[in-house]
Amino acid sequence: MLSAAFLFAGAAFGQANRLERAIRWTFLCAASLALASFIGMSWHFGLNLEYRFEVAIITIAWATLFVSGVLLSFFFQRCSRPPLPVS
Repeated sequence: MLSAAFLFAGAAFGQANRLERAIRWTFLCAASLALASFIGMSWHFGLNLEYRFEVAIITIAWATLFVSGVLLSFFFQRCSRPPLPVS
C-alpha cells in the first residue's frame, strides 16, 4: 500500500522546477521498483516468496522515505517563505 501511495504522491507533483521533478521521479521510481521486484521475485520464487519480498519492499520504502523527506523539506521550506514585496 505504501508503494501505491508513492505512485499517487508522485503523480501529485508537477514539473514546474527541478526540485518538483526530483520529488516526482523519486516517488515514481520507488513505485516502479516495488512493482518490478514483486514481479521478478514472483517469477523467480513462485509462491515461495517468504520474507524475501518483505525485506526488499521495506528497503525500497525506507530509502524512498529518507530521500523524499530531504527533498520535501526543501520544497516546503521554499513554499513557506513570504513573497518578496513588489515595488
